[in-house]
Amino acid sequence: MQRFISSLPGFESKTRPVDRQIDIIATVVEFMSDKPNMPYTQAVIHEVQRHSNMIPMLGTHTNVEDIMVKGQNIPTGTMVFAQLWSILKNDSVFDESYKFNPNRYLQADGKTIDKAVLERTIPFSIGKRNCVGEGLARMELFLIFSALIQKYEFVPTAKIDLTPVWGAVLTAPPYTCQLIPQAA
Repeated sequence: MQRFISSLPGFESKTRPVDRQIDIIATVVEFMSDKPNMPYTQAVIHEVQRHSNMIPMLGTHTNVEDIMVKGQNIPTGTMVFAQLWSILKNDSVFDESYKFNPNRYLQADGKTIDKAVLERTIPFSIGKRNCVGEGLARMELFLIFSALIQKYEFVPTAKIDLTPVWGAVLTAPPYTCQLIPQAA
């Protein structure tokens, strides 16, 4: 959640439509039942997860048979690391992948999530070894993000650098911002 919240001030102009969508859909508190009616909110959450992914590499795997990858033989028993950061930044489905653009997750009507793009967004990994807490995490991200955007405007007090700081997890350099309560 820290990496998620740290992205808000840097993308404030892109998250304001979420606030307007929340004002229209939700009265006081968002519920999971509101989620289908909030496609832009969902798109922003997916884009923050893609753009500001905090887990650069997944755990090790070992292939059980020889495999060819782009003409290169990977022999049986080789330890393989999935570099999730690279997948989320370099997949051709993400046009201009280094730009923060929630609209990439919406179809032309602006109301329907583009499932082809969503399926390529894998911040929780994929397959048998994906994150067991993914459902709970997605629910919490939606509810907490919606509540924060509804109640506060995140205003940076200085220029924000969202260049990832590499380590076991990716973080953003420290910065400060002001949280301005939204009018009720």
